Amino acid sequence: MSLDALRKAFLLFAATQCVGHSPLYERLSIGIADDELLLELLRSVAPSQQRPTLLFAAVHELVGQEPRHPLAMYYASVTSQVAEGDPLPAFRDFCSSHREQLLGRMRTGRTQTNDVRRSAALAIGLHYLQAQLSKPLVLVELGASAGLLLSFDRYRINLGGHFLGPEDSPVDVPVAADQQMLALLPPAMPYPVDRIGVDLAPVDLGDPSQVRWLEAFVWPEAHEDRERLRAAVALARTDPPLVVQGDAVTNLPAILDAISEAYAPVVFHSTLLTYLDAFQRQAIAECLETVGSRRELGWLPLEAPGFLIAMEPAFPVPSDLATQNSQFVLAARWWNEAVSKSSVLAQADAYGRYIRGVDDSERTAQ
Repeated sequence: MSLDALRKAFLLFAATQCVGHSPLYERLSIGIADDELLLELLRSVAPSQQRPTLLFAAVHELVGQEPRHPLAMYYASVTSQVAEGDPLPAFRDFCSSHREQLLGRMRTGRTQTNDVRRSAALAIGLHYLQAQLSKPLVLVELGASAGLLLSFDRYRINLGGHFLGPEDSPVDVPVAADQQMLALLPPAMPYPVDRIGVDLAPVDLGDPSQVRWLEAFVWPEAHEDRERLRAAVALARTDPPLVVQGDAVTNLPAILDAISEAYAPVVFHSTLLTYLDAFQRQAIAECLETVGSRRELGWLPLEAPGFLIAMEPAFPVPSDLATQNSQFVLAARWWNEAVSKSSVLAQADAYGRYIRGVDDSERTAQ
């Protein structure tokens, strides 16, 4: 990626992801965009790894182990007395002092996001597809990371004051929801009869170093998110979800073929498509079209709308949402007797903080 492209990536990250959520990452992103040395650091890894989130996670993981470095004083996850002023000089010094460690981590580590607030969108989508399909559902998650979303029905989800899941769950998932979502809210938590995840590098929840890497993607100021993640990890350790190692694109046909015809697989993914190229994204669509021509099947993406309208066939994303790629849409496609239909159910924050309804008149298409 060119310096100019990287510069734009950091400015976009600051404007669309950090504002209102992470003052530290917002200030750092704007500063890094004008710092050629820091941009060159990121250019030293493969193009697929040149992402603001990966740099920030690598630094976050390491600064937590070095609380005496001046940079640590800007991280609310490390200190209760966060320093004021410009964090960029300390960030630059930290990156210079730990260059090889950071490059090693960015070259080998993969982006791992398991925000369990996305469970609300998953529950809504599964409930919707249960009404469209006649067979019990089997959940298949692509890019499952640690598999925490596979345990969605073990969490206490609060959708704008409407609750789903066990009352005694140690994992509380608050998600803002608007009035349009009320028609789609499940009366009870949907329950797939089985579930499986696939990921290139699944997180071993029994390995503290891998869990620490997962935590590094939680933003420093996001204390509640960090505690929620830790609670979800602790809960998952009591009954670990099944996540197999493999390529989501090439392994998908075999995974679907292994599921009995007595069930309807539902393929779910969130923030996966941004890590795939156009050929891989289309390969998923074509695989599902092929499988859907011979059995009941559901597809539930929670992704940026630009990816969903670029596929063939495209999802019917309403025009007012189609260009808002900093937000996600929850879409659904299902196959009954080889006939497919598609629907866009909601708009959602990429991290699952809120979910909003979509105009019924633009929801479904053949």
